[in-house]
Amino acid sequence: MSKNRTEQPKIASGRIDILEDDEIFVFGSNLAGHHMGGAARIANMKFGAEWGVGVGLTGHSYAIPTMQGGVDTIKPYVDEFIEFAKAHKEYQFLVTRIGCGIAGFTDAEIAPLFKKAVDVDNIYLPKELQHPRHTLILTRVRYKRLRRWRRSLRQQRRKLSIPNSLTVVSEILLL
Repeated sequence: MSKNRTEQPKIASGRIDILEDDEIFVFGSNLAGHHMGGAARIANMKFGAEWGVGVGLTGHSYAIPTMQGGVDTIKPYVDEFIEFAKAHKEYQFLVTRIGCGIAGFTDAEIAPLFKKAVDVDNIYLPKELQHPRHTLILTRVRYKRLRRWRRSLRQQRRKLSIPNSLTVVSEILLL
């Protein structure tokens, strides 16, 4: 058994440094496939994610775009991934906390997208995305605060004409 996953319950490790031959590292990306930070950088440097490929399987990595808008824009890519995993039982898919790093989403926002993945035998989710408490609806105040923060980031990016990933990294460092 791999150190990257457990069977009962099916949980992907929070830290993945090396993969078995049948394991695929599933990470959050941007559509352009510029893997400059977070899990995307690890996927690019260690697990064969190709620069310029922002969706799908390359090497031992599977990219799910998370930087193009709200949660509703991520859902089709998650659904596509789940169908891909069902069709490729020869692989074990280790999902990271996609969208919960540089993209700025919470576990509670992303967890419902993976609801259908819980019953797929070869998909291993991190505990943060499968625990019931993370599927609770965000309070109205917290949700509005989060949306306001994201909107201000987008406005600052446009104003300064700085690439998205550099702005997000600098904002995180300033917080």
